[in-house]
Amino acid sequence: MRLHDPPYEFEEDGRLIERVPDEFRDLIDEELSGDVDDDLIGSKVEHAKHLFLARSSSLSDRRHAVRELADALEAMRADMKDTMLSKDESAMFHLANGFSIRHNSRDQISGYDHEVWLRWMFYVYLATIHAVLQVGDREA
Repeated sequence: MRLHDPPYEFEEDGRLIERVPDEFRDLIDEELSGDVDDDLIGSKVEHAKHLFLARSSSLSDRRHAVRELADALEAMRADMKDTMLSKDESAMFHLANGFSIRHNSRDQISGYDHEVWLRWMFYVYLATIHAVLQVGDREA
């Protein structure tokens, strides 16, 4: 029986965070590979993980975390174009721009289940960042 849903766990530094699903643990713990610009990518990824997983994380915090990852991807856009199919690269930004994540406009889709889809976008964007960096390292 779980006492809280989602369950929480302690980080090594003593912070209480939402328990990361086992299948995503390596993704959260893994350091970014390659020569990563800390201002444009590294710090945004770490900030996003901190925001999203914090025990006190609100929907606004989670949206901000996904926006941080989308901004990191924006800084990697040239690398994405080299490593992904163009429609896939374009779809990544359509999610952030069309679903009330990065911009604030009436024509954006906002009536989605934020709890479910923000979690999905967080892990997809984080995995994409790692994948693009790993492919770039392999090709270098």
